Amino acid sequence: MSSPVELLILAAGVGSRYGGDKQLDGFGPAGESLMEYALFDAKKAGFSRVVFVIRKDLEEVLAAKVIRPYRSWFEIDYYFQEIKALPAGFEVPLGRTKPWGTGQAVLLAKDKIRHPFAVVNADDYYGPTGYHQMAKALAQLNPQNLDFLINAYRLDHTLSDEGTVSRGLLGAQGGQMSSLTECTKIGRNPSGVFDLTQEPPAPLDPLTPVSMNFWGFTPAVFGLLEQEFSQFLAQQSGDPKAEFYITSPIDRAVKEGRASVRLLECQEQWLGVTYPGDKPKVIEGLKKRHMEGQYPRHLAP
Repeated sequence: MSSPVELLILAAGVGSRYGGDKQLDGFGPAGESLMEYALFDAKKAGFSRVVFVIRKDLEEVLAAKVIRPYRSWFEIDYYFQEIKALPAGFEVPLGRTKPWGTGQAVLLAKDKIRHPFAVVNADDYYGPTGYHQMAKALAQLNPQNLDFLINAYRLDHTLSDEGTVSRGLLGAQGGQMSSLTECTKIGRNPSGVFDLTQEPPAPLDPLTPVSMNFWGFTPAVFGLLEQEFSQFLAQQSGDPKAEFYITSPIDRAVKEGRASVRLLECQEQWLGVTYPGDKPKVIEGLKKRHMEGQYPRHLAP
């Protein structure tokens, strides 16, 4: 028997390189945000409930622009990613000014999520295929097991012409993730795609599967994250800039044989805005999809 599936949208980020709150910026023909495309595609794919993690200062505008207009499609809930939301025995270090990263953001959903769920970034366009295949696979998972999923995109479908990007390079064996390596400075030129953290720059296969943070989890992930977050804080809490990324504990659990992650290959062209100069390309890409009939004139119900 298949399980209901839920969607967790990470919308608490600060677009430092973009220069604003890109999760609420308008890109569609009627000024739609990328979050609204996520909701449209999720509805079509069969997701029944959506939970947002947000910053408190975004609450009013998010409610007006996204939550109220789309309530007829989903049961919707949200929570704040608070810097002080730490396990017992830990305190915010002096100088810490922002929350603890995507791992903490997901962990804080433990009292909101009841079924297998997908995780997406609010400021990425993933395409309808990603939502359809994720919803189908999620519905078959045992909620008590540490068997997870990830949509794997082609590296060359996820690059920016405006500068370098950070991507998680996925190692795979038999359709299962074997490793996830964060590469923080990937760039493209006429000669190919390169890891610019290396000297000289190391060439990368443009077909390499990468993570765009489109995960599929069971509620069992929360116990794993609680344990890992406490260990992280014990080691890193004195660093005011340390981040608990979702990728690190999952990669470690896979390598230690405690969890599995099945790769779902996705051939969609990713759209997103790392830099201000990316915006025209995203606007044009969405306009093209509307003209081709992939989306209606207006997304909202």
